[in-house]
Amino acid sequence: MPARFTTATWVGIALGVATTAAYLIGAGRSFGYDAAATFASYVATPNLIDAFAVHAVMPSIPLKSIASNDHVFLSLISHVIYSLTGSRSEIVYRLVPAMAAGGTVGLSAAALAKRFGLLAGTSAGIFIATNPIFVENSRDLRGYSLAALLALAATLILIRGGWTGWRLAAYAALLGLAIATHVFAIVVLLVHVVWMVMRRARPELKQVAPAWIGAFVIGAAANAN
Repeated sequence: MPARFTTATWVGIALGVATTAAYLIGAGRSFGYDAAATFASYVATPNLIDAFAVHAVMPSIPLKSIASNDHVFLSLISHVIYSLTGSRSEIVYRLVPAMAAGGTVGLSAAALAKRFGLLAGTSAGIFIATNPIFVENSRDLRGYSLAALLALAATLILIRGGWTGWRLAAYAALLGLAIATHVFAIVVLLVHVVWMVMRRARPELKQVAPAWIGAFVIGAAANAN
């Protein structure tokens, strides 16, 4: 068995798959208010650019009053699905948030199990998977779970270090897309900066700074409206 498939990895995979499966129970129900606004305004529209909230699809509803419902990167992914399939099935558009939630749980569990042991990793995964707010927001067309997964992946890359050009690019892209999914993920970027400053690793700071700038640019461009 390849070395990468450790017990911790299998625990993460099992918890991730179980979480996704559990979250998809009842996925055919009607969208909630926010998810319905997202779908109508930023997904099921004639133009892909609508995912970026450039104008109000429904003139009777001011764009600014519903702009916070646009989790841009998730809206973009969902719009691509809509453009390719024409589907209006709630199940289809709940797949990405549920899978992202499973990925967040699985990646957290695996990473912590490798570092602190199976009990700690499993407990952390179950804790995240059963958090009521995480459950609610991951079972509808909302971007919170996707932002969490992207921010988590970026954080693990930062902690691991060993920077190469590809790792810096991946870090910038993941963190930038997390911010593009939900603007509050900018807090993760700020925490990363503070953590690096507190470590007083000046050479590494200079190395990672361009990635932070790139992530900020990606996030700012996506949320410009």
